[in-house]
Amino acid sequence: MKIIFLVDFQGVETGGVFYTCGQVVDLSIDVALRLVNDKRAAPMEVPVYEQPDKQVVTDDSEIFGNVYIEPQPTAKIKRGRK
Repeated sequence: MKIIFLVDFQGVETGGVFYTCGQVVDLSIDVALRLVNDKRAAPMEVPVYEQPDKQVVTDDSEIFGNVYIEPQPTAKIKRGRK
């Protein structure tokens, strides 16, 4: 998770690495959330791309139009001995 530091920070959470105020880093989710909850960092906003709405088809007339197709009788297959 990408975060931006609001203060200079060096601690056990980051493995002793020193980060300056305004520095953007990508840390594991648990470490990042701890720093955000402690108000030492803020999450970087990730742009969210909206997906187009999927069309839900409720009946076959939307797919095939208003065309009526007459059902055809199926052929009977004889099985067994003659």
